[in-house]
Amino acid sequence: MEVLKVASQHWTFLSTMGGIVGGSFVTFEEIGRKAAQASLRILAGESPQDVGPSEIGQLVPMFDWRELRRRKISERRLPPGSVMLFREATYWEKYHWLILGVVSAFLIEGLLIAVLFAQLRRRRQAEASLRESEERLNLAMTSAGRAFGQSTRLPGEYGLQTGLDSCSAFQAKRLTGRIS
Repeated sequence: MEVLKVASQHWTFLSTMGGIVGGSFVTFEEIGRKAAQASLRILAGESPQDVGPSEIGQLVPMFDWRELRRRKISERRLPPGSVMLFREATYWEKYHWLILGVVSAFLIEGLLIAVLFAQLRRRRQAEASLRESEERLNLAMTSAGRAFGQSTRLPGEYGLQTGLDSCSAFQAKRLTGRIS
């Protein structure tokens, strides 16, 4: 109800509204526009007595956002078409590009972490598969060595030490990637 009482009062002009919640005002812009129109009529040759005082246009309901906030008056209670003066921008209005940038950076970083974990998992699977393959190759070479002659194995080396199978030792080294 307090807003409606204030809105129904009329002031002739508005400067800074210091402490006033608001009301229907004529702005300096409107006064300047009317003065410019009267000046143009005089410059066009019309007599200043004929121009006379002009009616000030429509009063505009204006409210000081700071005073509304201080007095805890909701903007929904203001008349339609009200102009809100001295409104402070919200954090979103001030920093929405920064907020979007930070959120995007976090999302991209999360995506990169997920990709790295997936790659780590694939790498561990490949290493386990390689170990299993090396163990099978070692078992096959050991079994083949027993079948064709005596097998001697140096650390990190697979091979048969019989004269007939010297190329098998080279082949085993090539397959395991341990060619010196």
